[in-house]
Amino acid sequence: MNEVHTGILVRDYAVELIRSKVGKPQWLRDILLRGVKVKADEGVTMGLVDIACEDHESAVEGGMRMGVELAKMKWDGELYAEMCKSLYPVLCSMLGLGFKSWL
Repeated sequence: MNEVHTGILVRDYAVELIRSKVGKPQWLRDILLRGVKVKADEGVTMGLVDIACEDHESAVEGGMRMGVELAKMKWDGELYAEMCKSLYPVLCSMLGLGFKSWL
């Protein structure tokens, strides 16, 4: 069961996160207002997640693999975090997450 079926209000920041990831308004309505459950492969199609895994172990392995690949890039972690925040400016504003100036 999800929030709409159990009568739990989805907070505005959670709605904004889903809105920023879901590509089509119909999908957003289905998820939030109809309580449609999204399977892993559908989540990839919708843009909610990057990869779909068969089970817990493969999800952990996939996450670790992605982390190792990112670490190999030797990026500036603070700069990367700021760039990630720039993808979701409305959400970050709602959460009070400020942006650093890199000039």
